[in-house]
Amino acid sequence: MVKGIGNKVKEAIDSLTIAHITFLKEIKYFHPQGKEMPNGCHYQRGGFLNECKINRESFIPSAAHNNLKGQNGGILVFPIDVDSQIVNGIHDYINNLNGTIKDTQKRITTYCIGNHFKGRYVRHQGEIYDSNSLSLEIGGKSSKQLLTFALMLVCKKQMQVLVKDLNTNKIYITRLSNSKP
Repeated sequence: MVKGIGNKVKEAIDSLTIAHITFLKEIKYFHPQGKEMPNGCHYQRGGFLNECKINRESFIPSAAHNNLKGQNGGILVFPIDVDSQIVNGIHDYINNLNGTIKDTQKRITTYCIGNHFKGRYVRHQGEIYDSNSLSLEIGGKSSKQLLTFALMLVCKKQMQVLVKDLNTNKIYITRLSNSKP
C-alpha cells in the first residue's frame, strides 16, 4: 500500500510543470565559440585551453568592489539581442527588490550597467555574448547572493544570462526550464 502511494506522489510531482524555473550551469571550458574540449592531441588541447583562458580573462570589472573575502560580487552579461528596454528596467527592478529586502546587508547598493565583457561566447542555441553585450556588474555580494539575484532576474525578465562570479572566478550560464541546456 505504501509503494502505491509513493508511486502516485512521484507521478504527481513528475507531472507538474512550472514554466519559469531556471537553472545554473557552470561553464567548465569557456571557449569563444562555445566548443567542448577537443579529442585531439595535447598540442591541440593546449591551444584550446589557452583560448579558454584568454576568454575567461576578458571580463573587465570596475573598481566598485568591497574587496572583502567572498564579497566581490560579479558580472551578469546579457545576449547581444536583448531588448534595451528590458535592460533599462533593471534599475527599477533593483530598486523594487531593495524595497522588499529587510536585511540591509542583502540589498544591492553597488552596481553598474555597461560593457564589462570584452571576449566572446556562443551558446549552443545560438545566443551570442560579446563586447557589444550589455552587462550588469554587482559589487559587494557573496557567490550565493549573486547567483540568487541572477536567477531572480532571469525569472522576472524571462531571458538568459552569463554570470561571472568574481568571488570564485567561475562562469555560469542560466537557462529557463523550457530551453535546452
